[in-house]
Amino acid sequence: MSNLENILRSIPGYILNPAETYERNRNEGYFYAIAIFFILYAAIFLLSGLLLVIYDILSGRTNDPQFFLLWFGLYGLFRSSVEIPVIVFIIHFASKLGNKKVGFADSFKIAFVGYAFFIFIIGLITVIDGLLRSIFSVNYAAGLKYFVDYPLYILATLFFIRVAAEGIRALHGLSKRKSYAIAVISILAAYFAMRLVLFLIVDLFLV
Repeated sequence: MSNLENILRSIPGYILNPAETYERNRNEGYFYAIAIFFILYAAIFLLSGLLLVIYDILSGRTNDPQFFLLWFGLYGLFRSSVEIPVIVFIIHFASKLGNKKVGFADSFKIAFVGYAFFIFIIGLITVIDGLLRSIFSVNYAAGLKYFVDYPLYILATLFFIRVAAEGIRALHGLSKRKSYAIAVISILAAYFAMRLVLFLIVDLFLV
């Protein structure tokens, strides 16, 4: 129970002071990082379900949110399974160029913790889109991408970069410039890897 309490207390620490929080939890293992990821993932998943239920009550509708929640959950896990390995790989091996003593467990923690906040904010985009498409027309909701989707995606990316870079500085001992460069490269590589996988999937079904 104390371990769970430590994990829950660490989550706001990564938002306010990621470097100090990484340092404090330096001796934590793989489970610690995975737990943070699934806690934040479960939080946005449950929030999406709650918002859909509230909307149904206020609108007097009886829509079944199961399809949306199933799609939301599976897409999030699929996206994570593609992007996280890319991020772990780049953070670990790029950091090794600057410090040969870096440990894989630390790279793993940095990637999972940073990506946990990234996927949480990305989840907010999906939830907001779903609500807007339910409340307004599809075209009207699509027009709000410039005011909702893109700013939140930029926020998610910047948040990942900060949390991951501060982790690289604290756990791998690299300079600020190198740490932020590695964080930027890792999230960009993950993005392009995801685009490539989606392109290959679409191409497969079109054949």
